[in-house]
Amino acid sequence: MIKAEHIGVITPYHAQRHKIMLILQKDPKLRDIKVGSVEEFQGQERRVIIISTVRSNTEFVASDIRRALGFVANKSRMNVALTRAQALLIVVGNPVVLSLDPLWRGFLNYIHNRGGWRGRQIDWDPQEPIWLDGEYAAQRKNQAQAETEDTITRLRAMIQETHVDDGLEFDEGDAEAVAYERPILREAE
Repeated sequence: MIKAEHIGVITPYHAQRHKIMLILQKDPKLRDIKVGSVEEFQGQERRVIIISTVRSNTEFVASDIRRALGFVANKSRMNVALTRAQALLIVVGNPVVLSLDPLWRGFLNYIHNRGGWRGRQIDWDPQEPIWLDGEYAAQRKNQAQAETEDTITRLRAMIQETHVDDGLEFDEGDAEAVAYERPILREAE
């Protein structure tokens, strides 16, 4: 039987640590769950480790990688965090964001390929080689730009079709006709 003292929660940020501890303190059965940073767990193990990677959008990951904050982009700290569990490791985070880092992508591929994956499906091929230069962010940006251009092309076609259905003539070079369907945004007074 798993007891609270067999469980550890690793999180890189003090504010999140504090919030998690406040939640756990509300239930007397959960008060003995240890919540701490990677450094606090160094040299320790628990049967169950839950890792909260915190980040959920790409806006802050680039700065994390540049500053080596948390264990998201630090190989040694990531190693410590991932090796504290004796029986069960649960990683909570956004796989799209984590996959921007080559180390995390390799770990996520490993988990996915061995059937340990739960939650949101990945949007990359877990069989493709890992790029050590970490160009996944550029790849995702290029993919997003291509998807955006495709969406704009489809919207233009829909607008043209609507104009034709309404009996209006539409010249593809007519920028005003395309703008006809765009909403005008104004600040509230």
